[in-house]
Amino acid sequence: MFGLKCKDGSVRRFTWRCQRLYEGAKNKVQIVAIALDVTEMCTLAEKVESLHKTTTFSEFLRGLVHDF
Repeated sequence: MFGLKCKDGSVRRFTWRCQRLYEGAKNKVQIVAIALDVTEMCTLAEKVESLHKTTTFSEFLRGLVHDF
């Protein structure tokens, strides 16, 4: 995963897929690259992880209070 900095200063995250293409008997090689912007997916994954940690901590506190 690579990050690219935009003109506004924000960073976009990309995954890349590259493929070599051979052309004819001369064995010319071309490379095709496709980038997929995964910035939003990464942001959502981080939010879900944070929410999971918060939920787990809340459950721990409830159990602790219940014991007393």
